[in-house]
Amino acid sequence: GIVLSRWWKRFFFFYKIKSTIYGLNIGISAVTLGIHLSFGRCLMRVSALELSKIAGALRIQVLKMITKAQNGHPGGSLSAIDIILELYLNEMRHDPKNPRWEERDRFVLSKGHGVPALYAVLAHCGYFSPALLPTLRELGSVLQGHPANRLLDSVEASTGSLGQGLSV
Repeated sequence: GIVLSRWWKRFFFFYKIKSTIYGLNIGISAVTLGIHLSFGRCLMRVSALELSKIAGALRIQVLKMITKAQNGHPGGSLSAIDIILELYLNEMRHDPKNPRWEERDRFVLSKGHGVPALYAVLAHCGYFSPALLPTLRELGSVLQGHPANRLLDSVEASTGSLGQGLSV
């Protein structure tokens, strides 16, 4: 396939996200144009139907995590899980075996209270065992109520205040 410059990759990436956010289905993207974007490692290319099934299963995990912790923000996680999953499975270059890989794409969760969705996606991608998910917000757990990059190599930035991610 054709390997495009980072600028073009970002153009198509943001176009696809904009289309997803606003519900537009114009049908023009790098894939529709027959261009293969070489994004690097761990690009899974999951179909929309499969993505929907995975998102449903991860939503259940998120609700279980928050219920067990008896504390959290389910709305923030449930509303973000589709976009986070799409990014990790179909758009971003990342490597669960090497979370600090220099060529990786970075994901910063600006609304830190939605971190249960990020944790569920990271576990699904293989960054850590899904058995850790029920330890959300427990004392001593690496899965805290807001992202903490000092606890997990797969978390790019510690966030909490809404909009904080923009300044990172």
